[in-house]
Amino acid sequence: MSNTFLIDRRKALLAYWANLFLLGAVVYAIWAYACTTKLVKPGKKNLATYKAFQRRIIQATTLYAVGLTFCYFGTIYSIVFMLLVQLNNAIAPKFTARFTA
Repeated sequence: MSNTFLIDRRKALLAYWANLFLLGAVVYAIWAYACTTKLVKPGKKNLATYKAFQRRIIQATTLYAVGLTFCYFGTIYSIVFMLLVQLNNAIAPKFTARFTA
């Protein structure tokens, strides 16, 4: 493979990450606006939903950024990692401890 092909793939991954970052930022801003202007009814349940939604957006954006840094090792690693992040976001497994004291 030529170096220009690898650079083009890296640029495509950067554009893809930038698109996901902007989408996450807009969704985060819209949700925050809806909560601050009382478009969403206040309450304990909605506060928990807000925090979970906020955490999920930040987590996904951070994981995509980590995936982008994998371009340093190889673009295929970056692509595979971002695909796994998308699977995680689609399936959303819960990794909580199920221990009772």
